[in-house]
Amino acid sequence: MTRRPPTSYAPLTAALTEAVARGVTVDIVVETLEGAGGLLSGREPADAFSRIPGLRLWHWPTGQRPTPGSRLHAKLAVADDRILFLSSANLTAAGAERNIEAGVVLNGGPMPGRIADHIRELQRRGVLARWPGV
Repeated sequence: MTRRPPTSYAPLTAALTEAVARGVTVDIVVETLEGAGGLLSGREPADAFSRIPGLRLWHWPTGQRPTPGSRLHAKLAVADDRILFLSSANLTAAGAERNIEAGVVLNGGPMPGRIADHIRELQRRGVLARWPGV
């Protein structure tokens, strides 16, 4: 049985739209159907975010992955290099409303900035690439 990619989750979409409208730079990294290797079916997961103007979508191209079968499974958010949210939850209705998930918020300290720097470095080196569909 294949899992379907996320559809837009209205509270998340609204929050991201409002953040972009305030001038916040919003980068989202999504798994792709190709990258999931058959574990997802239906529409591209990036489609859930495609209607948010100004949002920057990224993906991990299969050609950048160290071995076949490598998956994008990180679930985190960094705000202003100061706040880190790290979770087991997918950013979907199921992750927010139906599943048992766990997460932690770190406010301050070195880790939020270090994680943000790591993501920026992956973008700079081309390990993460801009999603061409948006």
